[in-house]
Amino acid sequence: MGIRSFIRGIKEEKRIAKEKEEIKEKLLGEDRIRLDLLKKAGIIDNTHIHNIINDDYDLILSECLDGDVYIFTSEEGEASVDLNLYVANIFVNSPKIDALMITEDVDYYRTYYKPEFAPESILEYFYPGNIWALRGMALKKASETYKEYISSLDNKDKFIFITAAVITDGNSESIIRDDMSLYHLPLKAAKNGCPKVFGGKEYKNIIRPLIDNTDRWIMEDKFNPLVSVVIPSKDNPDMLNECIKSIKNDNYKDVEIIVVDNGSSDENRGKITALSTSIGFKYIYEKKDFNYSYMNNVGIKASKGELILLLNDDVTLVGNALKEMASMAMNSYIGAVGCRLLYPDSDRVQHIGVVNEEGGAYHKCLGARLQDIPYGSAEYNQNVMAVTGACLMARRAVLDAAGLLDEKLPVAYNDVDLCFKIYEKGYRNIVLNDIYMYHHESVTRGTDAMDEAKLERLAKEREYLQSKHQKIGFKDPYYRRDNR
Repeated sequence: MGIRSFIRGIKEEKRIAKEKEEIKEKLLGEDRIRLDLLKKAGIIDNTHIHNIINDDYDLILSECLDGDVYIFTSEEGEASVDLNLYVANIFVNSPKIDALMITEDVDYYRTYYKPEFAPESILEYFYPGNIWALRGMALKKASETYKEYISSLDNKDKFIFITAAVITDGNSESIIRDDMSLYHLPLKAAKNGCPKVFGGKEYKNIIRPLIDNTDRWIMEDKFNPLVSVVIPSKDNPDMLNECIKSIKNDNYKDVEIIVVDNGSSDENRGKITALSTSIGFKYIYEKKDFNYSYMNNVGIKASKGELILLLNDDVTLVGNALKEMASMAMNSYIGAVGCRLLYPDSDRVQHIGVVNEEGGAYHKCLGARLQDIPYGSAEYNQNVMAVTGACLMARRAVLDAAGLLDEKLPVAYNDVDLCFKIYEKGYRNIVLNDIYMYHHESVTRGTDAMDEAKLERLAKEREYLQSKHQKIGFKDPYYRRDNR
């Protein structure tokens, strides 16, 4: 070791020692924190992190007090030396926290920044991953609520279930994350070089009571809400025909289709008129400059359905997607519902949710192959800040509360703005990855990546979006930059 590294190491040790003393003093002043917690967190002595996953659940519960904080880890990783100190400090300074999602990485490289309060996501996959922390009070409460069921689980599954229960019973203040990576997995424990997540059928079997207890809309054959599909289109009769045929082939039949045309040529207008007669849909023609927001708003106002599906004319449904989207959209707490969109005849992703970060909102994992996308981001249904307007379903009441689409955003970011408004009203947006459609992106309008004027317009629309949602800013409780 060189002299500089040695000096740096001494300074780091002094810094950690000083922080420990400061936190020790603060903790000792808190009636709700026991001296045992200080020892457990390694603040008073240098005890190691308890691998709670391998400890006996019943023993831990019998000794648990409200002020305790438990750090749960897998066996495979290595914790940072100041993990306990760091976590204890967060819980002390934030008394409303019940659960902390702790960031982890593979070999100090690929970092998994976890969602915070994502109640739909936690019913699909265990996003806490390989390390997280719970307050003793929350652990005890969930254990008491599900006491009978927990007794039937094996030891590891008990902790998985309890953690999921704390999250589903939480809120945006009680379930938080910290972006400091404090747990490091070896490459052999990774999948595609990234931390693994646990989900799917086996996971759902473990948390079945949480799924069953969720206030979920159940679609019944006797009553299906009418879905109004609004499709903006111009001079694209062949693709429009394919889009509408895919809707008609879906087994959900309580559907009305409204095509809004802002100025097709006489020839194409004639073709679309003929299609509307033969296939059966409402055709609204108004020659006007392209304004995606205006066209959708016209279609929404002309529709009758309890549910509205905004759909591009270059999207084709695969299988029977409408029932799944409608079943999710009918839930009182759900806002906008999207689904996985793929580029035609490929496994490359066009859409699995829109994320919000500094520099602007963008499509997550755009162009990536499905098998290369980590953290279940393209595999499991999950909460997102926004979904694309190319395929967006919501209840009419939700859209009305949000004020429909902003016509000052004629081309880009209108869907993001709509989803942000919905989020600000207290609804949660979600992308369904267990269904998919194909998207021939921007066939009608073209792309924004090749024209300087379009890029300038895009920048102005992004600036306008950000000025409207300053409270949101660059917040995204479901995503961080390396979740791709």
